[in-house]
Amino acid sequence: MTTKQKKMLSLVALGGGAAFLIYKLMGNARAKAISIIKEFEGLEVLNDDGSVSAYYDQGGVPTIGWGTTRYSNGQDVRIGDTITQARAEQELNSEVDEKQQGVKELVTVPLSENQLAALISLAYNIGLGALQSSSLLRKLNQGSNMQDVANEFDRWVNVNGAPVSGLIRRRKEEKQLFLS
Repeated sequence: MTTKQKKMLSLVALGGGAAFLIYKLMGNARAKAISIIKEFEGLEVLNDDGSVSAYYDQGGVPTIGWGTTRYSNGQDVRIGDTITQARAEQELNSEVDEKQQGVKELVTVPLSENQLAALISLAYNIGLGALQSSSLLRKLNQGSNMQDVANEFDRWVNVNGAPVSGLIRRRKEEKQLFLS
């Protein structure tokens, strides 16, 4: 790995805007997906000691770190849980790996790196079960026009039946990446 690549990976580890700006420069779908996830999930509830506490997300689901709702050991996040920032990174990486593998298993057509990255980010947010039953996946696997497939990202912007501005922005970014 070159020094430049190491510096870019370090920026991705930082999260936020710096990572978001460089995701298009990164060489793999996983890194691109992580930058989108970090940009939109955020690292919530940073305590004085640098630890991270669980909170309720907009849908009322106990969440911790970078949008984790279930730990890699299978336990659900509970209000009152606290983890280190390093553990938050581990949970993010574990879940991204799971979503990447799941997307690869669900999709039956070839994908570009950017399409895979967009689908990993989407699956991280909505879950593999929702992706599996989606019209987006059905259209993709049927070989539909990619613009028609990409338009399906717009269907995933609601929480409890109401559109959420953050999800609208996230889906727009995922859709643009999918089409690029």
